[in-house]
Amino acid sequence: MSEQELRQKLFWLIGIRLAIGTLLLGSAILVQISVPTVQPAVPFYYLIGLIYALSIVWALSLRFVHRRRWLLDLQLAGDALIVSAFIYVTGGVTSYFSSLYVLPIIAASIFQLRHGGLLVAVLSTIIYAALVAAQYMGAYGLLPDWWATPSGALPAGSFAQFTVAINVFGFFAVAVLSGSLAESLRHAGARLERASSEIADLQAFSRRSSAGRSPRCWGSRPT
Repeated sequence: MSEQELRQKLFWLIGIRLAIGTLLLGSAILVQISVPTVQPAVPFYYLIGLIYALSIVWALSLRFVHRRRWLLDLQLAGDALIVSAFIYVTGGVTSYFSSLYVLPIIAASIFQLRHGGLLVAVLSTIIYAALVAAQYMGAYGLLPDWWATPSGALPAGSFAQFTVAINVFGFFAVAVLSGSLAESLRHAGARLERASSEIADLQAFSRRSSAGRSPRCWGSRPT
């Protein structure tokens, strides 16, 4: 991937991240206005502020990403952590937004193919499983009370295990599928570039061959 192409894709990634953050902010405001007692909106404001602050940092680091690829890894890991924080404030194991993990997984597949998608899937699995485990440990008094799910009582342990297993399967399925698609597109693009180069070489050879021929005069006759 060229430097210009990498910057362009990262610019779109930052824009999508800001759009999702703005959508979350609007949703938090609507929930607070319509049903103030359901979910406090203050944690959402912190998350949205963090998203905007990090987006500014990532935009300023665009010129360095091509030479320091760890900045891209840091962005993708940060997205997985932000998704985890959002899932925590929306109920943890009872949250309906656990599928948001697929967003950084797909982004990693686009930039780093299947290998990157699988790495982010592993990171998302570790964070998500640790988050759910911490909720139940908090419910049994092994951790501070603020680790308990905000929605109230936790579901049965078997349900939590099933939920985590289904989500983890989805993480890796998305990583494999999106990574395979990204690799196929990358290979197709490389083949198209090689074919275009070969056609250009043939055209140049044809022009040189035509220029090297001696023009036949109209008035000359064969002897």
